Order: sequence, then structure tokens, then C-alpha cells
Amino acid sequence: MFSDIWKISNKYDDPEGLAKPAGSLDVFKAAAYCRCPEDTFGFTDLGLHRLYDCFLLPDMEKAVDRILEAADTGERIGIFGDYDCDGACATALLYDFLKKQLECSVIWRVPERKEGYGLSEKAVDEFSGLGVTLIITVDNGISAADAVDYADSLGIDVIVTDHHEVTGELPRGLCVVDPQREDSKYPVKNICGCVVAYKLCEAISLSIGIDGIENYLPLAAIATVGDVMELQGENRSIVKLGLEMMRDTMFPGLNLLIAEKTKKKQADMTAEFLSFYVTPMINAAGRMGDAASAVKLLLAESESEALPVFEDLRKLDEIRKTASDKAASEFNADPGRFLLNSVKSPMIFIKGDGWGEGIISSLAGKFCEKFGKNVCVLTEAQDPGNGEKVLRASARGTGTVNLVQTVSACSDLLIACGGHKKASGFTVYEKNIGELMSRLNGILEKVTPAVNTKEALLYLSPESITIDNADRLQKLEPFGEGNSRPVFVTDGIESMETVRFGTPPKVIRFNIRFRGGNFATGVLFKDLEYFDMFLSSAPVAVVYTLGINEYNGTRTVQLNILDFIEGDRDAAGPVTSNYGEQAKSTGEALYKAFHMTKENLLVIYRKLRTVGGSFTFSDLAAIKREAMKQGGEYRSLFTWFKLKYAIEVLVELGLVIKDKTGFYRFPSVQEKKDLSDSKTFDSIGTGCR
Repeated sequence: MFSDIWKISNKYDDPEGLAKPAGSLDVFKAAAYCRCPEDTFGFTDLGLHRLYDCFLLPDMEKAVDRILEAADTGERIGIFGDYDCDGACATALLYDFLKKQLECSVIWRVPERKEGYGLSEKAVDEFSGLGVTLIITVDNGISAADAVDYADSLGIDVIVTDHHEVTGELPRGLCVVDPQREDSKYPVKNICGCVVAYKLCEAISLSIGIDGIENYLPLAAIATVGDVMELQGENRSIVKLGLEMMRDTMFPGLNLLIAEKTKKKQADMTAEFLSFYVTPMINAAGRMGDAASAVKLLLAESESEALPVFEDLRKLDEIRKTASDKAASEFNADPGRFLLNSVKSPMIFIKGDGWGEGIISSLAGKFCEKFGKNVCVLTEAQDPGNGEKVLRASARGTGTVNLVQTVSACSDLLIACGGHKKASGFTVYEKNIGELMSRLNGILEKVTPAVNTKEALLYLSPESITIDNADRLQKLEPFGEGNSRPVFVTDGIESMETVRFGTPPKVIRFNIRFRGGNFATGVLFKDLEYFDMFLSSAPVAVVYTLGINEYNGTRTVQLNILDFIEGDRDAAGPVTSNYGEQAKSTGEALYKAFHMTKENLLVIYRKLRTVGGSFTFSDLAAIKREAMKQGGEYRSLFTWFKLKYAIEVLVELGLVIKDKTGFYRFPSVQEKKDLSDSKTFDSIGTGCR
């Protein structure tokens, strides 16, 4: 809140005549146009016809031939998966298909988290001892060149199916099916490991005439959401189709999980439902207990067989939540105990020795959202037996850089590394962590802005905040990574009431009055520490997603608030029925709200000097209220956003010093400073549009 620059990504000027009287808008059509202008209504045309040809994946024909040969000759096949949601779903999908559709002799194995990620020589030995002559990896293998070579030395063929980026030489296995290969002809790279496994089964089905492959789409949908794949193109169709089948799949264990969660949460079947309630349960197995439990649940032949496994997973999920919440509380109570570097760094490193490996990925996600920065969470890993301390790490990124490529650039310091654009996991000797932090932040420093810039999809007039528009937006489902719920900006706030509720308070409710007598209710489910700041603010615009509140059978439109924008209400442009003019006027107002000049900075600096030799952040509320009473320029200048970053600039220049107790002090001797020495001012200075 009050920390990000907001822009309107599409200055939508109503090219298709969608605006209604008084500047209101058909939000669904406009949002679809902005998301996919080259095929506006095709964005919602989802189905099997949108899936790509499975044979465009590299080595697919070779993989099909080798599997059919193994099926014909009765060879034993070993499936090696991963301990996360994607890996569990991929393992279950491929095993069920080979067992039931091809009647293969097949066994499966997923590693425990303590064993580490990916195919290992130990796993190869186990398969060899069980008579396996063909290993198929799912959701791993692209970085297992040594293990693949070892299998080859034992006379075992390996088919690698993976979706992770190729960070070294390709394994010299029989086949390497991965859309990330440079020679891949597959139209997209961003599919999960389970979808690659689905494509393998689809290719086999097409080759020998098996029907019903689409019955496996629920697993592919869950894995796509669980591995945070972008919900664009083919992935949208996979998730949409999977969701439609989700309440009655051919997997009794999955049906049990879905039924229990929907009954408890009374939730609609959406990608967000999967993300919040289904994938964490599947992930809990690998994070907190026996990774095989999730696969066993998905492969259960009856509800009675699935029930005890489900209960175990439910308990593990509760343990995971408790452990994650406890670790987050420990950090929030004393950040200095866990921080390895400054929170101003492009990548923040956080280490908790008592935190289990199973919760560091969720913690990294929480802290990434909290700080709006790339975050790496580390914890002690199992002693490798050579006397060296080893750390396991999970990193989450903001998306401004490809995280796995950035981390891989320091591979000489790492034991192992893998991941995606916005998530990476790696193992490192503790002795190398200092050098790793220095190198990674050196790389990121060059490409990371001092202030985050976020984009709202569209300007929305107060008249457009309707239940009808909120309903129509659901046609843009599934929402998730790469297709987040549309974010809107609405200006013209005339007054706002703010109330906390819940015991203890967990939600802030806003009753907002817009120009023209339009009212809307908004809610904020986090950042309760900002409540006092809201009381001393006078926002002119709100940033939000449009939702629906259902209570006692009544449905009302609700703003799910992301941020407020302060400024000068008296400087608002004239109200017009022309949507394009309103959007343009609001875009210009946003620019003014988030940029400051040298003269602006000087005014704020002089005001801060009036409080004496030092001040704390809590003193700013009184300074702000006093300045706003003067109106005019002061009203738009003394906003929380500009106060926050003005202080950042002054600290960077040495005109203000922040000590360890949280006090800001003015040095006894003030020297002339050059604003070009402040990276923060470069981000919000008037020279940047």
C-alpha cells in the first residue's frame, strides 16, 4: 500500500464502441480486448481444439516407439517423479495410463525431499534391483545427466520428460522430451511437467487408437495451477476443461479431496480454488511427510482406500500451515534475527535455521509479496557427510527477471539448481552464501528499479461499478498467473469511511462515495498496519479488482482493494461522458501522483526540518495532516507515497540518516548533493514517464 507507482496499461479509447452513456463501459468486452486485442473474443473460446499437436515436442516419436516396445515385450517400466504437486500429478497420470491403458508392468517412485530433487544414482540402483529396463522421468531429469549416464552403464534406457529450463548439456538419454529445448518446435515453453506427461500419453493414444485421454485433464489442470504456469493460450484451455470435469473425475481420491474442500469452503470451482485449497494439500505430502502419499491418494481405486490417506494429508497440511505461520510470525517479530542482508537489496536473503525445508517455498512467496522484492529463504539441509554445512534455498521473484537463469549464472557456487522464471530452488554450501548474495545482487542491481511500477488494466468510471459488470468478468476465467483478475482504477472519490472488523481485526472495510452520488463498498484483507495511515489520507482514486459479495442470499458488488492513490481532489478533470477523455485525464493524474520534481523534494525536506533534529515514521502522520490543511500543492505533495520515497531519496543522499533505533536524524553538517546520485529519484523524478 502507498508504495507502488500505478499506471493504466491500456489507454482504452473505445475502438469498438463499447462505452455506454456517462462514460460507463462494457467491462467484459473491454477487458477481453485489452488482454488479447488480436483475437478479442477468442480469449474465451477455450476447448480441446485449442490444444497443440503433441508430436511437436522433441523426441516424442522416439519416446512413443520405445514405450510401445516395452509394453509389447513385457519389460518393467519405472516412473521417477518429483515430490511437489506437479510431480505427484504427473507420476499418477503416467502410471495410471501405462497400467490401465497399455497394461504395462510399471512401478513408480518419488523421492523424499531430504533426498533432493531429480533422478539420482541411488534411484537408478533401486529400479535396477527391481528389474526395470526403462526409466521415464516426469517433471525432472533435464539436469540429471550423471544419473542418466549411470543408468545407461547398467543397460537401462531413460526417457526424460521435463519442462524445466535447460541450464547445461542435455542428458544423453534415449529421449529428452522438454519444450524448453532450443530445437523444440512446440509453440509454447510454459507448460508444466504433468502436461508434458499428458502429451506423451496423448501421443501414444493417437498412435494406437486409444480414446478418452481427456479424462486425465483434471490432473493436468491441478498441476498447471500448482506449478504457477501462465494461464495463457493452451494452459487456459487445459485448466478450463479440467475444472469442468473436476467434481466427477475417474480418480476417487481426487473426488474425495474436492468434495471435502468445496463442502467446507462453499467455493466455486475455479483456478483460484485449486490454488488455495487443493494444490497445498497435494504439496503437503512432499513438504511435511511422505511424498508418496499424494500419489497414493490420486491412484486410490475407491473412496474407502483414499480416506485414510486423505486424513493423513489433511493433518500434514495443518502442520504445514502452523509451521509456516509460526515462522512468519518469528520473522515479523524480529526481522534482524533472520535477515542476511538489507531489505533494500534487489534480492533479500532470509535464513531460519529451525525452519523445515518443507515450508521455505511458501515463506519465500509470503515475503516476496510482503516486500515486493525478489526473496530467497534458506534453511539448514541434511549434512552431506563431508563436514560442510549445506543450505537449501527457495527463491521467489517479482517477474522483472528470469529468476532461474539469474541464479544459474552463479552455478559455480551451487551444488544444484533448478526452477522457472519466477521461482527457483537450489542447494549451496554455507561457506559460499556471502559470495552468492554479492553476485546475485550485483546482477539484479543493474535491472531492478528502485520503485515498483504496477499496471491496472483499465480505467473504470464510478458508473461502471455494477453487479452486471462483475458477473460478466467471470467469462475471463480461469484467473491465475499470467491472467490475473483485471485490475481497475476509478477516480472521483469524494469521501471515504474506514472500519476494521473481526476479532481480532482481520479485515478493513471501506465505504466510498464517488462523484455523482455513486457509492461502493471495498474490503482489504491484509495490511491492517496501514489502518492509521488511511485515517490521515484523502485518496482521490482507488485500485482494485471487481468482485461480488454474497450474504444472506443478497449479491452486491464489492471492490477488492489493492491500493489507494492520493492527490489534489480540486485538480480533478471535468466529468465527461466520453470514456476516452476520462481515461486520458486519469492517466495524466496518475503520472502527477507518482512523480516529483527537485522543487517538490525541497518543500518536503524543509517541512521535515520543522520537527527538529530528528523524527520517526510515526511523526509523519501529524506532518501530513498539517500540510494538507494548507490545501493546493501541499494536498497532492504530502501523500504517503511521496513522503515515503522523499525520505528514501534524502537517506540515499545523506541528507537524512536513519539509525538502528528507527529514528531519522539530520546530520550536523549539510553538504550540497547531486540528485543523480539517488536511484530512487531516478525512478520517480519528472524525467521518467
